[in-house]
Amino acid sequence: MQFEPFFFRLAYCGLLGTSLIACRGAGPSVNDGAYVFHDMAKSDADLGTDPKSDMAVPTEDMAAKGDMAKAKSDLSVADLALGDLANPCVEVATWPGVAPAGKYSAANDVTLGWSFDQTQKPNNRLGLQDWHVGGETYPKNYVSMSSDQFWTCEICPFLSVCDANGNCVAKYFAQSGTTNVTKSDKNEAAGTIAATMADVKLLEWDFTNDKAVLGGGCYHIQSATFNYTWNNPVDAGATDLAAAGDMAIAPSTDMAGSCAPKINELQTGGPMWASDEFVELYNPCNSAINLNDWELNYRSAGNNSGGGDTPMYKWITATMIPSGGYLVVSGQKFALPHDAVFSNGGLAAVGGAVALRNAVGAKVDSVSYQTLSGANLFTETAPAPNPPMAQSIARKPNGQDTDDNSADFKVVVTPTPGKAN
Repeated sequence: MQFEPFFFRLAYCGLLGTSLIACRGAGPSVNDGAYVFHDMAKSDADLGTDPKSDMAVPTEDMAAKGDMAKAKSDLSVADLALGDLANPCVEVATWPGVAPAGKYSAANDVTLGWSFDQTQKPNNRLGLQDWHVGGETYPKNYVSMSSDQFWTCEICPFLSVCDANGNCVAKYFAQSGTTNVTKSDKNEAAGTIAATMADVKLLEWDFTNDKAVLGGGCYHIQSATFNYTWNNPVDAGATDLAAAGDMAIAPSTDMAGSCAPKINELQTGGPMWASDEFVELYNPCNSAINLNDWELNYRSAGNNSGGGDTPMYKWITATMIPSGGYLVVSGQKFALPHDAVFSNGGLAAVGGAVALRNAVGAKVDSVSYQTLSGANLFTETAPAPNPPMAQSIARKPNGQDTDDNSADFKVVVTPTPGKAN
């Protein structure tokens, strides 16, 4: 089962006392992908002592609006999942924490926890991701902000909506509030995640474009607690985070290493510059993958297993490559759009090898290209052809990986960095 995208950003809605009132104010705007609160909510003083004076419709008229007339205590979390309310801001005093669970992914170096609002379906699930960044200490306190984005968050609270069949889709992403993680183990076989949330507001979120849903709703969870210990056998990828339903979009369905990005295309130089070169990664997995602490490494044609890797580039911050997405790392003189530039070395024009290693140093994919002077540990079965100047070698069909470089890679006269081959 896949893990859904995590939370839609909900446009801000206000709550006054126990009365649920419609979204108010100018609403959100998007500026360079960051959610901007313009005039998010009036204070109680601004609203006045009579809530009816500041509402678009009188309280007595709202009683005729069906579910809008429900008191906060009567409003079950499942009402939103059923779509009874039009863009409400739901107030939850204490998250019920039903059926808690947790997991650590060594492939992505992230610890996750989640629980539901009720046993009966349809229901909703509150989740938390703690991406490990290295050198961190616990307790780790994080304040969600209106500038946060899902693909770059370090601690990520989110809310998912689950249907009657238990299929969950992430709908909301935190934009304010405090999360305190006191324990976040990095052991797939056994471990604990313990955390608390306070005054967290989650907005309806467009996870594809990583921005708020304009005119959407919101959730305000005043208090939530995660405290779960898992004790699972290491299964080499047979089980991932399927129990979490929709949580795969952030970490990925390859949580235990069953799926990983591919080195999809490379060019070793152009007509003017040797550094007019690039390596393209492609994510064939069903969910996004965080490349934090991953490395792109090079080995020369003569490095026949005795020598070490030459680091070309290392991702030192959370960098998400979405499902079906591409990421291009290039040389200094590469003029087309790219995501990063080699920090060390480059690709030999004739004969060499490139590998992608994950955060724990395991090789997840590699390709060598002729001519090699000896066996190379980055070779999968046999080397790919050598790319002529200003041309590339690419997986054809796009993303194909049979673990044989010579069969998977073909010479491409017109390279396609950042696009399907």
